[in-house]
Amino acid sequence: MFQTLVDLGSQKENILRKIFLNRYDPDIGNKFWADADEYVYKYFHRLSNNNEPYMKTVDIFTQCYRMLFPKYNLKMSPEEGALILARAHNQAEMYPETKDVIKTIQKRFRTCIISDTDNIMIEELVDKVGIKTIYTSEDYQTYKFDKNGLLFRTAIRDYKIAPEEMLHVGDGVNDVLGASSVGSDTVWINRNHESWDQTVKPTYEITNLNQLLEDMI
Repeated sequence: MFQTLVDLGSQKENILRKIFLNRYDPDIGNKFWADADEYVYKYFHRLSNNNEPYMKTVDIFTQCYRMLFPKYNLKMSPEEGALILARAHNQAEMYPETKDVIKTIQKRFRTCIISDTDNIMIEELVDKVGIKTIYTSEDYQTYKFDKNGLLFRTAIRDYKIAPEEMLHVGDGVNDVLGASSVGSDTVWINRNHESWDQTVKPTYEITNLNQLLEDMI
């Protein structure tokens, strides 16, 4: 969902202003944002490697802010900051090509969203995006990197298809590794032209959703 269909970066300044209040400074805010991104990425990486119990995304945000708020001398409670971040996901703007690509795909294929999110983060976005069936980590108490592939296997079961009939599109490592683990093809949407450093590679790589129509469908 995020950084695939919608851009959380579109809400970055709004989020930072709500957290820093009258102390907001763009340079400090950018450093805080980068530190938070790194912390959340490492936390998910730790969860995936150690088979730790499921934790809601908003609770991971809270843990992150407990570490960062003292460093940046922020007086807001980490819990309040985490809710600001989680709820702001709903206001993320769609990428310019998102709506048209979805409409075109849905003329030929069934669609669903599989998202490593809490429901509070996407409840307002679902109707805007135009995909009604959604599998969230909160609903299934697991993430895409689950070694049993529960989110993907559930979608495959519900749609009554073989794993190889599903094509999963996502922006992260968890998207590729999770869908690949159940035997489905994957599309890595690499909007920032980054390098891929995992042994398991995506079936396809694109830089925007239009390429789904141009190259694969």
